[in-house]
Amino acid sequence: MERMGLQEGEVIQHSMITKSIERAQKKVEENNFGIRKRLLEYDNVMNQQREVIYAKRRHALLGERLKDDIFSMLSDFVDELVEEHYEQGNLALLRDELRVNLLVDFPITPEEFQTLGKDGVRLKR
Repeated sequence: MERMGLQEGEVIQHSMITKSIERAQKKVEENNFGIRKRLLEYDNVMNQQREVIYAKRRHALLGERLKDDIFSMLSDFVDELVEEHYEQGNLALLRDELRVNLLVDFPITPEEFQTLGKDGVRLKR
């Protein structure tokens, strides 16, 4: 702007400069909109997670549905272990994980492990 001889605060009237400033401002506004949108999405996810955790906490404190919540968590955990170890055919590692994390033994032969399939192993628990 100094090259053009304009003083600070003076109105810019050249169409090329005006269009350039408008495009730059539009890009900045689009970027800020995207950032705000992404932040709102993250906030919604955090709020949903918070609601789930607080509901489980409330159930634990009041003793409501405690048994159901515990069995649901155990079921999810076992499903994850079976999913992880069945594909690899690693019965020994599955047994070790169950012993370490849940302090239970899993009496199943390697032949049963293969013939039952993933769903059968999940139900065998």
